[in-house]
Amino acid sequence: MKALAANQAEAGGWDGFISLSGTSPDYGPTLASGIFTGYAWGDTNLGWISFNSPYHEAVTPWVPCTPTYVCTDETHYDDECTIEIENIPCSAGLVCSTGQCVIPPEPFTPPGDELTVNPRLIRKGGTVSISWDVTYADSCTVTGGGITWTGTSSATADCTHDASGEACVSPPINAQTTFTLTCTGLGGDLTETATVYISPLWKEL
Repeated sequence: MKALAANQAEAGGWDGFISLSGTSPDYGPTLASGIFTGYAWGDTNLGWISFNSPYHEAVTPWVPCTPTYVCTDETHYDDECTIEIENIPCSAGLVCSTGQCVIPPEPFTPPGDELTVNPRLIRKGGTVSISWDVTYADSCTVTGGGITWTGTSSATADCTHDASGEACVSPPINAQTTFTLTCTGLGGDLTETATVYISPLWKEL
């Protein structure tokens, strides 16, 4: 390394040299965790140079981010670690699901068989068991008789469950009531209904 003496007659020429490595004795600065340590050796005019400053601060090396792209508006990092939003349309035959292009699932099948209500004929004030399990649904809601339950299956719904934990138990039913299951998702939209009837009271004449 060439060393110059500024504001001196020697400026622009050699004033000495600095050696950054040597073996007699072993010396030379090292770089670890972004910090220089060690010594360099100069000639008669310069002497030793120490890199062991107490004011060093570690420098975090720059590491490029891996760019990611999604098929919906989602925040992500590009290859320079800056936030961007990219909209990448899915190829023909694919649909967007949770930020990725995927093969569309089968529609809800078989239609008309997801909602089960038992029994369908009860005495006034009785309760019924309601169950459903819809494949490929993102969300489902069951309404009717003053209740609103959510969940793609009765086992995971926010309801009062029966002893098996798989079906929901309705509140007491005092009049004919229709329960409606509504689901949405990649499999399409689904609406099913089931009606519970009240058994008439018989009076002997």
